[in-house]
Amino acid sequence: MRANALLLEHLAAGDRTLKSGASALSPAFLNSILGLATRYARVERLVRGATEVCYSPSALGLDLARTGDVMSQGEQLAEAERGRFALGHGPILELDHLIEEQGVKILPGAFPANSDVRGGFFFDQDVGPCILVHAQAPPAEHTYIVAHQYGHFLADYDPYIVTLCGRATPESLADPVELRAHQFALAFLMPHGDLDAYRRGMHLESPGSLNAEFVRQLHVYFEAEVETVFARLLSLGWIEPQDVDSILRGQDDLQAALRDPPLELDPVRLLPDAFVHLVASAYGHKKIQLEEAIEVLGLEAPIAMRLLAQFRYDDIARAEPPPPADSSDQPRLN
Repeated sequence: MRANALLLEHLAAGDRTLKSGASALSPAFLNSILGLATRYARVERLVRGATEVCYSPSALGLDLARTGDVMSQGEQLAEAERGRFALGHGPILELDHLIEEQGVKILPGAFPANSDVRGGFFFDQDVGPCILVHAQAPPAEHTYIVAHQYGHFLADYDPYIVTLCGRATPESLADPVELRAHQFALAFLMPHGDLDAYRRGMHLESPGSLNAEFVRQLHVYFEAEVETVFARLLSLGWIEPQDVDSILRGQDDLQAALRDPPLELDPVRLLPDAFVHLVASAYGHKKIQLEEAIEVLGLEAPIAMRLLAQFRYDDIARAEPPPPADSSDQPRLN
């Protein structure tokens, strides 16, 4: 209990959005996130025997001193991680799955409207490394948030950082820790080499000749918000802040796509897919009973039962499977 209280204190103290005058997240909200993380870790231990973390060697060979060139550090770290995963060229498919395979839990949260927090990171000895992400963030923003927080996991250790982050702004990026995580996310999602190849393929001989069509192509290819594309071009020094308005002038589609609208809030969206699969696996293998599965999911019983019924248990002997789902397209448990 004391460990949870201490972590709550660290999360509250690590809220970087408060400097801009935003409202603080309530202890009750933060405690609900920690409750999800605790239930996640408990089911993980039931199914897998332990909470395992794969530590990346990428950061070990780099000088990540905060007094150094943190933009170069972020770029180099991203290149090393893409190489470690043999990602090659192009956008990263299923980023959440890739990061969860490293033992990092991705925890969605319905952050209050009066808060500027979009994501966060903490490492607890009982639950492992956890990334927080706004449950209503549209897919492109979700991807950036997860990549940004993964950058904190890789670079901000010894001791691990506890942080809550908002959108990237000139004020937030004045902090070298935030700037490095931001640069890492941009480079991890949109590698320098890919952008350079795209530029040359469009016969844009110099960065100064970039135009709206180039931004549009990157927006579609990398499935990124236009705002994030501009952030990447700014991070490479290919454009200046004043160029953004010039490129956007008269481009109604790009202006509309600067930020995607938030998603509707759905109770199921507040649960990580990997967590739901673990609960279904624990239930299917008789490690927990239906009542406990419902309790662990934290949903109303009818919703939890419908969720569990989406999985196929025909390979696993169970006395009382949940009621059948409406859809026949059900994931099979191994």
